[in-house]
Amino acid sequence: MGRLFVLAKFVLIGLVLDAVVYGQPCASVPLPQSGTLLVSVGNSIMTIRLGPGHASLKPLFTSKGGTLSGLLPVPTMHRVFATDVVAQTGGGSLFELDRDGSSYRKLHTFRPANVDLQTLAANPSGILPVGNLAVNKQGTLFGCCYLGGGGGTGLVYSIKSNGDRFKVIHTFLKLNHLGINRGGAEPKRGVLLGADGWLYGICSAGGTHGVGTIFKLSPTTQQFRTVYNFPNLNHRYRNSSGCNPHSLTLMGDGTLVGTTFHGGKFGGGTLYQISGNGTDFRVLHSFGASRSDGINPGSIVLTPAGRVFGVTEWGGKGYAGTLYRYGPDKDSYAVLARFTFKSRRSADVGANPVSISRAWSKGVLLITSIAGEFNHGALSFYSTRTRSLVPLLAFKN
Repeated sequence: MGRLFVLAKFVLIGLVLDAVVYGQPCASVPLPQSGTLLVSVGNSIMTIRLGPGHASLKPLFTSKGGTLSGLLPVPTMHRVFATDVVAQTGGGSLFELDRDGSSYRKLHTFRPANVDLQTLAANPSGILPVGNLAVNKQGTLFGCCYLGGGGGTGLVYSIKSNGDRFKVIHTFLKLNHLGINRGGAEPKRGVLLGADGWLYGICSAGGTHGVGTIFKLSPTTQQFRTVYNFPNLNHRYRNSSGCNPHSLTLMGDGTLVGTTFHGGKFGGGTLYQISGNGTDFRVLHSFGASRSDGINPGSIVLTPAGRVFGVTEWGGKGYAGTLYRYGPDKDSYAVLARFTFKSRRSADVGANPVSISRAWSKGVLLITSIAGEFNHGALSFYSTRTRSLVPLLAFKN
């Protein structure tokens, strides 16, 4: 897609930032202690940096291979690891950069066997590398492929940070004619590395009831365990705990907190928590209880105090998504902001928010939306101190 261009003006918490970027937002990751946020936009990575009285935007890297699908800065190694996907073929690559965007090096290429979809899905080394990347203290990277493997339903891989020793450490099983298998299928959100050394992730499909699972995997012994099978939906597309898990986060004590995109008491998805060993599953909130509540929740962030902030892609009074808060007190759920669709010519905070991350300063959240002023997404900030939602960037294709 070429270079990023800075074209228009927005005001951010009293700061003037000249910025309209070509592309569509994919992910945002704060760099600890640096005051910088990495954002992947289509096939490009950029940095946003705030300082006293100013804000700056810098294009860092543009992939020639495809759309960025995973992003992992590792400050201790002064490196950034990322994956991209070629939509036409399902192939892609894992690569590394210096933190300034220089010294590009491809670590691994995911190669589809040919253009036949059945063969693509069953590619033993995986296709469509997506989601969170994780790295351990020994410098081994871990990630997921959405499809491929022996069963065609995805896999988990490991690779040394220098590109050596690529290895498939788990392959998800083939689905039967009812969409059911043991363990889950399609791990589109990648993996998280727990303090106990296990990898944790979610599958959006498969499992005992065909609507997704939470799993854990030992990278040393390759022992795989299903932490939770989400239950069947009834005739109204509802169930007790949600289905099609959509995000997952680890708390310091090993508790898993996540969201499901569908199901729950009202059918609009759930916010849940569960222990790492699969006990004590609890629904924290079922979305869609009222017209003003959001539905179809996306990613979440946790604060050190145990408070959850998250976004929903749809719902709310404007039916364009919401920003919400849960905790730390029991059942203290609140909608903080509701998104609306506006004229394409009006500068706004975007619509249909899909991801959220903690920014540099305390109480500031970065929100990524897939619709906006130019219909190609937007970034906005929410300040928990001023309770204000402010436009930052609008993306243009």
